[in-house]
Order: sequence, then C-alpha cells, then structure tokens
Amino acid sequence: MAAVACTFASINVCNYIKLEGVDGFYSRSIWRGQLTYADTCASYKGSYIYQDKHWMRARYYSIISQIAAGGALLSTIKGMKANKGSTSIGATAAFAACLFQGLTLLFLTSSACDVYVEGGQGPATSCSMDQGAKLAIASTVLWGVSGVLMAISARLL
Repeated sequence: MAAVACTFASINVCNYIKLEGVDGFYSRSIWRGQLTYADTCASYKGSYIYQDKHWMRARYYSIISQIAAGGALLSTIKGMKANKGSTSIGATAAFAACLFQGLTLLFLTSSACDVYVEGGQGPATSCSMDQGAKLAIASTVLWGVSGVLMAISARLL
C-alpha cells in the first residue's frame, strides 16, 4: 500500500524538483509546475517551456507506472484469497511498476532545470531533487521489495 501511495504522490505533486533563481525558489514536476515565481502550481499547457525527450519519456513512464501500480494492487487484493496465479501476476505488475517508476526519474536529466522562468531574470542558478523525486525513489525501492516478496509468496503457495 505504501508503494502505491508513493507512486501516485510522486507523480501528482508539484514539487518534483526545486529550482533557485534570481527571484527566489520555484518548483517543477513532470506534469505541472510554477510558471513564474509568484504562481501556484499549474499545467504546462499554453506555456513556452521546452520539454525535451527525457521529459516527454518521463511523462509516458509515469502513466505506465500508475497503471502497473493499480494492477499490482488489484492482484494483491485478489491474491489475499490465496490464489497462486494472481500472486505471480501481482509480482510481475510490481516489477513493472518498479521499472517504470524508476524510469520517471529521467525527468531529473531533462531540460526542466535548464529552462527560463516566464517573467524571471534567467535560468535557474541551482536545481535539486524535492519531495516528488524522493517519493519516486522510495516508490521504486518499495515496488522492488514488493515484487520479490510476491514472487517468493507465489512459489510457496
């Protein structure tokens, strides 16, 4: 359950990375962020922020990881009835969630740190991981551990 919560929280928070600029701090995430220093979290639609291939791939992987997380959760719930088949499917879904949640970290190598802030005075002077990226790392680890435990459980049943 913690892995599912971390997966959905890491993708849907606004503060995946923290950027410091001349005007102060602002946050960005895979799907939305602060477009100017004074803004609240908003969608990137209609903005002039360049999203490179790493950023776009992280978006695709975030969708797949949420689907895999849902599949793993449903398989786990069904597996509580001691159905060996659903436990092995749950292990596969957990490993898929682990893989794709880890791949969302490609966002950290994207142009998100290099872009100018609309209305700002230039690019960010520093870029660091924030709550969303740390949740993504925790989620990746939790999905890996869950997948291993489900695979062991499937063999024992």
